[in-house]
Amino acid sequence: MRIAVVSDIHANLQAWNAVWLDIRSMAVDQVVSLGDAIGYGPNPAEVLEALYTSVDYFVLGNHDAAICGKIDPALFSNTARVLIGWTADHLGPRAIQELNTWPLTLAGPNFRCAHGEFGNPEYFHYVFDPAETEPSWQAVPEPLLFIGHTHQPCLYVIGASLTPHALSPQDFMLEPGKRYLVNTGSVGYSRDGDPRASYCIYDTVEGSVYWRRIPFDLDAYRVALNGAGLPIEATALLESDPRKDRPPLRELITFHPPDRPEQAVKNTIEVQHVDALRRRVRRWQLLAAGALTFLTALLATAGVLGWRYAHRELDIVGATLSARTPDSEPDNNLLVFPEAPVPAYQPVPGWHIHLGNRYRQMVAWDLADGRPGWNLQSSRANELWIASPLISVAPDMKFTLQGRVWKSSDFKGSLAVVVSLVRRIEIGPETSGRPEVIERFVVKEPTRVRTDGWSLIKQTFEIPARAEAISVQIRGRFQGAASLCDLSLERKNSNQ
Repeated sequence: MRIAVVSDIHANLQAWNAVWLDIRSMAVDQVVSLGDAIGYGPNPAEVLEALYTSVDYFVLGNHDAAICGKIDPALFSNTARVLIGWTADHLGPRAIQELNTWPLTLAGPNFRCAHGEFGNPEYFHYVFDPAETEPSWQAVPEPLLFIGHTHQPCLYVIGASLTPHALSPQDFMLEPGKRYLVNTGSVGYSRDGDPRASYCIYDTVEGSVYWRRIPFDLDAYRVALNGAGLPIEATALLESDPRKDRPPLRELITFHPPDRPEQAVKNTIEVQHVDALRRRVRRWQLLAAGALTFLTALLATAGVLGWRYAHRELDIVGATLSARTPDSEPDNNLLVFPEAPVPAYQPVPGWHIHLGNRYRQMVAWDLADGRPGWNLQSSRANELWIASPLISVAPDMKFTLQGRVWKSSDFKGSLAVVVSLVRRIEIGPETSGRPEVIERFVVKEPTRVRTDGWSLIKQTFEIPARAEAISVQIRGRFQGAASLCDLSLERKNSNQ
């Protein structure tokens, strides 16, 4: 489920319309408002009407509370107090009655919402620095907390050290053992120097939070303020208009037209007749036709070469084999190979062959030093790899990987046997996590060359926590020829 969390709309209809359009484009399932839906702005009735048709859950803000008589307006500044009175005069009794039904906090699965903070939500304390987050961590148990009130987006994180840290707004995924206090910023009355509307999207399945900054029509908002007759203090948001100090266009002009004949442009053609231009254009058309014919032939040749270049990569995928499970008996080779030779460019059952350049590279399963093995050739240093089927594993299992490698005398580049690993990343207590692939969990390159020209590869490794499967791969980027035989992957007893 995707939940949009908005706050401090403050009767800014232009900002809300822009945010609501963005919310609908983001496949959001529910919308939560953290309070101060009205106050300051010129369209309280219109904004409340729009919110009632689109917001699923409301939280009470301090401006909302003052307008419906739940808190003393004397606690506000002179400007805010004047605007609260103006707002109350422009709302009907039914709208004010609806404000009375909004709660101080909202609790959801693994998250909680308030306008200010959670220690004493009825006081509407501000959270400006990490020290002021302490009452919230103590008051509620959820790992993810959403607030507004300051009109400035921010992120606070606390982990095993129990020391909260403030971070700049950034998309993140919930991690086990950490808690997060997210200030979504303001939709309609930003105070961080950026006049765009700010809100967040919480994806409960991914366990992730995303920030959104949405521009809206500042000129229409200015017109609405002036039309409502609100005091100039209500326009503080417009101080962040990036166009505010830009001079008029006439002041930006760097050229001053001459006012005397001797200053006018000289040595020009004053009038050009169409007939003369037509004859000139005809000559150029004939030249262009010849050039176009030549260019068409050139492009056709380039297209053929371009097609070859764009399609130089080739993947040869063998018939699918089910994921293998290590046998109860150790020392059995878990890699399965064909019993008969397989020509180049033909699929090998269970194996995936990738050629970076099909015209300059080749892989075949054939005899190598009198034994079955992989034969590789490459005249370009494009990446080439061969991957085995997945092999199911469990944490703490121990394996030994080994094989023999031969390289031609003109071999240049790199060749290695690699083990990739698939493991499950834990996101939250109620989710199974998402898979993560570690491409180069084990990398073993042949180093010592024996007297017969072959090098031995041997590596023992242990499976880490949350691992589910592994794959053995031969990866290279080289010029020359190479062979690899006696490749095996065997499970070992844990005490070996």
